Amino acid sequence: MSVQEGTIVGLVGPNGVGKTTLMKCILELTPFSQGEIVVNGQTITARKKPKITEIGALIESPGLYTYLSGMDNIRLYTNDVDEALLERVITIFKMDHYIQKKVSGYSLGMRQKVGILQAIITGKKVVILDEPINGLDPQSVVDFRTIIQDLAATGVTFLISSHLISELERLADNLYILNNGGHLEAFDIRGGDANHWFELATTNNNKLLTELTRATISTHQAHGRVVVNLATEATTKTVFNIIAANHIEVTEIRQTDDDLEMQILDQMKRGK
Repeated sequence: MSVQEGTIVGLVGPNGVGKTTLMKCILELTPFSQGEIVVNGQTITARKKPKITEIGALIESPGLYTYLSGMDNIRLYTNDVDEALLERVITIFKMDHYIQKKVSGYSLGMRQKVGILQAIITGKKVVILDEPINGLDPQSVVDFRTIIQDLAATGVTFLISSHLISELERLADNLYILNNGGHLEAFDIRGGDANHWFELATTNNNKLLTELTRATISTHQAHGRVVVNLATEATTKTVFNIIAANHIEVTEIRQTDDDLEMQILDQMKRGK
């Protein structure tokens, strides 16, 4: 896994596969026995644990002191605060009216914004966010996207996990899919992994679905049609050989609308 400076990288995968653990390894919060991690030019191994600076993170949920204000919680994290950035994020996130009040009175979304702000203020080069839009209302999600994209344009690198693939599609430059067994697969959401899903209307959808599944070809049924992934020439030949061998007539074929979520779910399924 390689992440270029100033890019926004999404991390997706099934529950329990290790996305949060991977992030904790990068942050030196969880030990690992093999391999190495390089962050800001410093190498982390099972035995070598350098102090990584200029990295910020929000893992799982914000750990806040409820008897302090949101602002006090933020300033506890670092003495080196970019005041202009702090005020800008507070304004975009519309936190002005409560940031000086005690966290004990905050909603889930308010607390989440403080956690995101803590990560951004401390992460001058790298920011790691684990399910950051949990608890955010729709407008706050849009505001979050604006903040992250603006910071990435200045050279800050982001690693963001989320179950909302549609949101990562709007936000990220590329994705990594973490499958069971720890296999990490790159997925180019800006064109490299183009849409290869086609809808086939046939005279015997059930038979075709059965035969395609038996041949381990990714397929499902939607809108009365068989939907199949024709990602390679070999797969395409196999599909049409099955159609011919079973005397199935294809009455219509068309490419589906680009559905990133379906493509990623398909790759996750194949990666199990």
